[in-house]
Parts: sequence; C-alpha cells; structure tokens
Amino acid sequence: MVRKLADCIADALHEIAYLRKLLSAHSRTALLEDETLNNAMVYSLLKLTEACRHFPAELTDLYPAIAWRAVTGFGNRLRHEYFALADERVLQVAETELDALEAALKENCKI
Repeated sequence: MVRKLADCIADALHEIAYLRKLLSAHSRTALLEDETLNNAMVYSLLKLTEACRHFPAELTDLYPAIAWRAVTGFGNRLRHEYFALADERVLQVAETELDALEAALKENCKI
C-alpha cells in the first residue's frame, strides 16, 4: 500500500512523541527490565524506522546530517536480528538519536 508522504511523516513524529513519553515516564532500569515496556519501545522504533523507509530522496537529501541508511538499517536489525541486539543499544538509540530526526521532520512540515 502506498502512503502519502505527509502520513509517513506524521507516523514518524507520533512514534518519536510516544518514545519520549516512555522515556520520561519510566526509569532506564524499568525500560530495560520490564518486558512490556521494552517491547513497547522496540515496536515504536520499528514503526518509526518503517515510516522513514518510505521517505523519498527529495526529503532525505535535504538533511544529509541524518544517517538515513543507518535509521532504516536499524529497523532491519530490529526485525531480522532482534536476537543479537542488546536492549541497552535499543534504549540508547531511543535516548540519543531522535532529536535531529524530529527537528528535520518538523522543519519539513513547518510545524
């Protein structure tokens, strides 16, 4: 199914907001040790990276500082190599890799 770019951007921004809510509401220990919280974080990152996978080059080329291949590659690792990804790395991505992506998407949407 083909989705509009605006919908993909909205999905990505929604997942970033959800991840921020998780991070602010729960301790690092809880996010790492509580299976439900950890799964929520992983699923949100999966949805975020999937939305980013549908961004056209016309968008991604505007923001060369964002490692778009790494973003979508991380989604592939979550999907296909989940058994080899440490929960600490997943949390680290959620904690450190969202700011530039969120800023770029909001700038593109003029939010």
